Amino acid sequence: MTGPISGTLLRQRADCHRTEPRAKPLLQAAALVAKTESEQRALVRGRRCIDLYDEHTFGYYDSRHSHPQAQTTELLKQALAHEGYELVSFALMSALDNLADNPTRIAAVTAY
Repeated sequence: MTGPISGTLLRQRADCHRTEPRAKPLLQAAALVAKTESEQRALVRGRRCIDLYDEHTFGYYDSRHSHPQAQTTELLKQALAHEGYELVSFALMSALDNLADNPTRIAAVTAY
């Protein structure tokens, strides 16, 4: 039986399982074009987060999903997948901006 918290956790877990597989191709693409130190650092941190999310021993064996400790563990694990995805996305977008020679800041708009 799923209560409101367990149902929310199940939806978040499903969202997380959609996020993490999308991060792997982004990681591979970003590794090809990331050149700056900040992009490389973001890639390293993103890869660590994604790998830790993928670690099969993370969590409790045969735990009740309604137990607060199991829910907390699951939320902490899911946060890694989301953080890894965001870091890898940042590194890729930054590298593509640099490759395209896009300006790093928008010029100030002056009012007439």
